[in-house]
Amino acid sequence: MGRFDDALSSYSESNDLETTVTKTETESERRERRLAAEHAVWRILASADRLEGVVPSILKEVCRAGAWALGELWTPGDDGQILHLTDVWNDTLFDLDRFVEVSWVTTFQSGIGLPGRVLETGAPTWIPDVAADPNFPRLKLADEAGLHAAFGFPIRIHGQVIGVMTFYSPDFRQPDPELLESLDVIGGQIGHFIERARTFQALAESEARWQRILSGAPFGIFHSTLDGKLLDVNPAFATMLGFESPEEAISAVNRTSIPQALYVVQAERDDFLRRLREQPGSWVSAEVQGRRTDGTTVIGELHVKWLYEYFGHSPAMEGFVTDITERKRMERELRSALDRVRELTLRDHLTGLHNRRHLEDRLAIEIAAARRTGDDISVIMFDIDFFKKINDTHGHQIGDVALQALAVTLAADVRPEDVLARYGGEEFVLLLRQTGPREAWEAAERLRRMVMTRPIAVPFGEIRMTISCGVASMSECGARDQDSLMHAADQRLYQAKAQGRNRTSGAGVLEDIPDFVL
Repeated sequence: MGRFDDALSSYSESNDLETTVTKTETESERRERRLAAEHAVWRILASADRLEGVVPSILKEVCRAGAWALGELWTPGDDGQILHLTDVWNDTLFDLDRFVEVSWVTTFQSGIGLPGRVLETGAPTWIPDVAADPNFPRLKLADEAGLHAAFGFPIRIHGQVIGVMTFYSPDFRQPDPELLESLDVIGGQIGHFIERARTFQALAESEARWQRILSGAPFGIFHSTLDGKLLDVNPAFATMLGFESPEEAISAVNRTSIPQALYVVQAERDDFLRRLREQPGSWVSAEVQGRRTDGTTVIGELHVKWLYEYFGHSPAMEGFVTDITERKRMERELRSALDRVRELTLRDHLTGLHNRRHLEDRLAIEIAAARRTGDDISVIMFDIDFFKKINDTHGHQIGDVALQALAVTLAADVRPEDVLARYGGEEFVLLLRQTGPREAWEAAERLRRMVMTRPIAVPFGEIRMTISCGVASMSECGARDQDSLMHAADQRLYQAKAQGRNRTSGAGVLEDIPDFVL
């Protein structure tokens, strides 16, 4: 039996995975793991210019970010139904040699084992404990190695699964749907990267077909000297810049030189040449702004490789460019629309302040950051004193006007890096970054006095309001998560109201005597 016999036995007897978990992750810790894994993969894909070494690096970084002991890549054969192990990374702290050794000579049909299930469904799959999974052929090996939780996700190109990545842990772990969702997206991006890398390699290795590609390719292809003279271009390159033919493009550009004739921002070319010299033999990519013959701007996705010699010119550049002007315009419009939609989902419809959902998301992030850096954060919870009386006396419409006016008053005194949110009804919360108990209490008092001295205009005259505030800081109340911090602030708000309202309550701070009490 493996090293986790007792835990596995307990799981078998109770059939309740939760009883075997000895270490429970908070949602903020899981979110940190997800972000770390995502950032690691994006960093690898963004910095890589060739396929070699990318997959092992991804397996390693996902394992390290999520504390997984083993990562595998399975790829299908020509029939697309039989999976073979093609890459492995494992943490040397665990004795996984036997598990890996047998896996190298193991194959999985579609639907069989964790890799086969991912291949069959085309979707991520999570196994809390492989010992309790009826479809896990390597169970005995996993037991000997002490492996329990596992998950896998597909790598796709145009909807087709071209590979399956699987990961294993010695811990029991409940499914993390958000991690699976993010890695499912990443699987698609890895597929896009593999597809693009294969394209680059094919272009570099297909010199014999160059002339056919040159004349028929739908994207621009060119060769040039490093000092800015075109040697040859294809028809798509000429058309992209508004020329009638490749000959016209070469003649017109060479009368001036590439930087002056083609680049809107010449510094872009200078930076591009610098990167090209630093990476001889590698493809270098960039988005650049080009100038058409009619003076308009074209945005191109440029990929260039340094050539030590090209038909007597040494050195030279070989590259291709795709017109992405329309795509960038659509991306800007889509991004703007998504930003507007996202902002609507994060705002309270009545006051325009952030809503409770956004506050809780930000609070979890800030608490995690504060725990890493040692900074303090504080929250102020406050509500309107006797707000029900306003509604009962003047009606809910006037109550809404009062809430909106209060939101304007409060927002005018909030730092850009802080979060002011309507928490519910007449209750509001202010999240203060890098702020200790004294500063938070002073901020609450400033807001309280501001509200007290600024009457709110309504159709029949004006209304005066006061607020009660509860202040809590991580450092003074020992909060380790958002629930405990918010609970402390809520208790102090209740204390302020119990002491007569129109006041601020905060632990360990000399409380101010209110100017007057309604």
